[in-house]
Amino acid sequence: MPHHRGAVLSAVASGALFGTAGTAAAFAPVTASPLGIGWVRIAGGALVLTVVTGLLGRRLGEIRSAVRRPLLWVAAAGAAGYQVCFFAATRNASVALATLVAVGSAPLFSGFLGRLTLGHRLPRIWYAATAVALVGLVIDSWSGITEAELGPAVGLGVTLAIGSGVSIATYTVAATRLMEDGMGQLPLTAAAYLVGAALLVPVALTQPRAWVGEPSGIAVGVYLAVATMALANLFYLRGLARLRPGPTATLTLMDPVVAGLLGVLVLRERPAGAAYVGFALVLVGLGVQAWASATRGEEALPAVG
Repeated sequence: MPHHRGAVLSAVASGALFGTAGTAAAFAPVTASPLGIGWVRIAGGALVLTVVTGLLGRRLGEIRSAVRRPLLWVAAAGAAGYQVCFFAATRNASVALATLVAVGSAPLFSGFLGRLTLGHRLPRIWYAATAVALVGLVIDSWSGITEAELGPAVGLGVTLAIGSGVSIATYTVAATRLMEDGMGQLPLTAAAYLVGAALLVPVALTQPRAWVGEPSGIAVGVYLAVATMALANLFYLRGLARLRPGPTATLTLMDPVVAGLLGVLVLRERPAGAAYVGFALVLVGLGVQAWASATRGEEALPAVG
């Protein structure tokens, strides 16, 4: 089914774009804080999506109508919660552990929350594909986890990382429901991230802001907003428009693979040899899920723009 193959490619592409965010952020000025970068990312992405909505002839009133939907605020809270929980998790636990828990738990929470609230069936192939990918993710992250200094704050860090996984799932399932009700992808993403950015203003005001005006800050901010938020989330919702929350979130595990490869190629990182085995297992899991989603005829949602 061609529309399923397109949805699979869109979900994988969104994961690949998400995976470039960490490398891009590494080029931000040293005065930029993780939370500050996260707010610039979500606010800039919201602005880009709003402008694109207008340029494509959509009425901006669609965004205003979306904001009036209570479920849109649930999606926005999920988008905002991820930014706060994930970056706070990396401060309390190792980056490797926080990433493993956050990225690894998102497909599980998305699948089970979709099953609980939307009644979406979870096929056995999803369990198998997700399990293989998560084993690969653990192997990939293992050296970073074991070499980190684990202090008393690690429990809080892991809890926050779980919160970020729940936040991703909340956004995913709420967005799925809104699209099932006929809401278009552009107004949905624009409205969700506008509201999410507004919710994070109190946090943003506590962070250094001068870096945004520096040339490297502008370049990083623009890239994060356009590529890793606006474009990546449009791809993500195009995947959700034909797939289910669990499989879509599993396919976005391309994120840590791309992040790892860019770490090697751009940031000159040297991961342990086992990390490459982990990368391979994640790709196997993604391949199984991609094949299943493209060929097994998952029930499609109504096409929305």
